[in-house]
Amino acid sequence: TDDAWMYDVTLPVPVLFASPEVQTKAPVTAISNGMEIGVFGFRTDAEMYSDADDGMNMRNANVKVNTKLMLNLTEPFYYPESDNFRFYSYHPYSGSYQIDDDGKVSVEIDFTYNNTLATHKDVLWAREDGDGGFNADLAREGVRPKFSYTHPAICVSFYAKVDKVVAKTSVAKLYFKDVPTSGKLCVADVSNPDAEGRFYEVVSRGDLMLTNGRSGSLEVELSTEPSKLGQDVFMYPDLEPFCLQVTLRVGEAGKSYDVMTDYVIRPEDLPDGKFLPGHHYSFCLNVLTGSSDISFTVTKDS
Repeated sequence: TDDAWMYDVTLPVPVLFASPEVQTKAPVTAISNGMEIGVFGFRTDAEMYSDADDGMNMRNANVKVNTKLMLNLTEPFYYPESDNFRFYSYHPYSGSYQIDDDGKVSVEIDFTYNNTLATHKDVLWAREDGDGGFNADLAREGVRPKFSYTHPAICVSFYAKVDKVVAKTSVAKLYFKDVPTSGKLCVADVSNPDAEGRFYEVVSRGDLMLTNGRSGSLEVELSTEPSKLGQDVFMYPDLEPFCLQVTLRVGEAGKSYDVMTDYVIRPEDLPDGKFLPGHHYSFCLNVLTGSSDISFTVTKDS
């Protein structure tokens, strides 16, 4: 039977995971059916991580979430007879990874959708040591690694309003100019655990458009009360100053004209002086009638 390995010590013991959870105070992210997740397994007594044979050789294993929110390996892995292992996990899944000469394990995370739109997929990371590691004997007792995911990226939301209604005013488009479009995430580092679960290098930069879920054409009509612009997006933390380019559409259909205005978002103007990983920032664009000026207020939630 499928669970015969729990009683027959001559059979190999498969690596199985418990249902994971996400550390969050708001419904920003949830584990959902179909998510692809990457998992690494390393011996707990390893002094440096590498691709060397450790009996399990779980390096960037592909895991998919099923309808019962369980993590299923797309190919089986088995525990060696006597070694203990710890596990690292991240999302979204990257098809490749690298292990540096100093043993740092990293993957490249893409912050784009279709190369031009800002992504609405959160970045997740977790480490699971258990009580001294996991092994075949514990697996036979029903002990499974359970990942509790944290958020290495930042979440950003935008709202907009006008100070007074004079003419029909809509936000047509919103661009993030010259921002990181991909970055390296440290998944595991046995010699420097404080670096784990953090982005440490920008790989590429470019312009990204805020999306409404289908395209970057927002067309959100404004009133004196804040209106949500597009979806929440996830970005590289520790952002440098970047330009926000907003296209306003003024007037009725057929008689409208566009006004394009820029605003530089400076991290030093934020509550903590920088964009912190695992935080959600909400910007409200205050459009002042009679001019093309935009001012900002910002709030932050951990």
